[in-house]
Amino acid sequence: MNGNPTCHRLRTRVLSWADTNVSDFRIGVSLVLMGTPVTAAGAALYALSGPGFPGLVIGLACLTTGLVMVGSETGRRERDERAVQDPAIGRTRQAGAKYRSQM
Repeated sequence: MNGNPTCHRLRTRVLSWADTNVSDFRIGVSLVLMGTPVTAAGAALYALSGPGFPGLVIGLACLTTGLVMVGSETGRRERDERAVQDPAIGRTRQAGAKYRSQM
């Protein structure tokens, strides 16, 4: 930070927006969408005896990381969609689970 109040306000707004709108699932999907063409281009360059190995490695890293992030979020997203709000006691009840306090 350079002490500029405008810079501080902008940084605060960007971080607030990112905290609200960017989930692990969206980051995972973005990594998969970015990793797929990079992997394909790296593999094509590597097969044509070009300098494709770095692109292949970076693409595979993005692709596998994104797939792991998407796969790990899938169960949580399904559980959250099945959660039912019980207005009588103000708690969230999941299918077949005990009551837990809402955060």
